[in-house]
Amino acid sequence: MIFQSHADYLAPHLGLPEGPLPTDPMGRRALPEPEPVEGCAECLRLSHGRDRAKYLRDWSYVTDFNIFLRQHPNHQPI
Repeated sequence: MIFQSHADYLAPHLGLPEGPLPTDPMGRRALPEPEPVEGCAECLRLSHGRDRAKYLRDWSYVTDFNIFLRQHPNHQPI
């Protein structure tokens, strides 16, 4: 028997999936990154934190900062 790929070797009885695979197991699409409101001190602070988390490749904190940016209601001027 000649195997075409590792998938054939590991589970030849399962075959190959048909159609495109979802990018998220739950079938959700990723939300676009929120943009900070111009002139808002809290948005500026959160976007700087998100940029630092990206620099450190800490994707969990990037997600946290995106959530905080979406949820903070009061946009105070700088």
